[in-house]
Amino acid sequence: MTFSLASTPFNRLWNKFSKSKTAREQFVAGYVKRSIPTQIRHLMKQRRLTQFKLAEQAGLTQGVISRAADVSYGDLTLNTIVRIAAGFDCAFVGKYVPFSEFLRDVDKQIDVDVATFEDEKKEHQDIAAKSDISEGQGWIEKETAAGLSGPHPDLASKEEKVIPNDKMSNELFPKRPQPDVGTLSQSDSEKAA
Repeated sequence: MTFSLASTPFNRLWNKFSKSKTAREQFVAGYVKRSIPTQIRHLMKQRRLTQFKLAEQAGLTQGVISRAADVSYGDLTLNTIVRIAAGFDCAFVGKYVPFSEFLRDVDKQIDVDVATFEDEKKEHQDIAAKSDISEGQGWIEKETAAGLSGPHPDLASKEEKVIPNDKMSNELFPKRPQPDVGTLSQSDSEKAA
């Protein structure tokens, strides 16, 4: 049996994408609008969470969770997605990528298990403990020695509820003056010509 690259899902989609920008836009929009609700439903099932319980953990209403898990809704806000991720105690990563990378990701399954932060923390501590036995010093001790581990001094104590805000984001990603994209400078217009 001969295998043809033209018959792979990647190449079939790539050929469709090559024909029209509109086709690319529609495919990506449809994929995103279906994949996020599908992931939400999968994680709820994996963790045996009701819409009400997830809403409680995310600080949202059950109605918002219901709409977010509905593949036909398609009007989620970034704030809702981030709050739902917080309810699951995991991260949501949205990023811009080239179409080739997007197509590779499309082929991956959406319904993969996602560990909570606490589960990952325990796993890393278990690995560090095994590392301590075999190597004499684990990654936790190395981070501590380098001043990289432990609670950040600006964060609230364990007993206090951390309220999401932009302070930490602004520290990590300082705001820079944005160029006015509506007008081009003479040098920009010369470059474009």
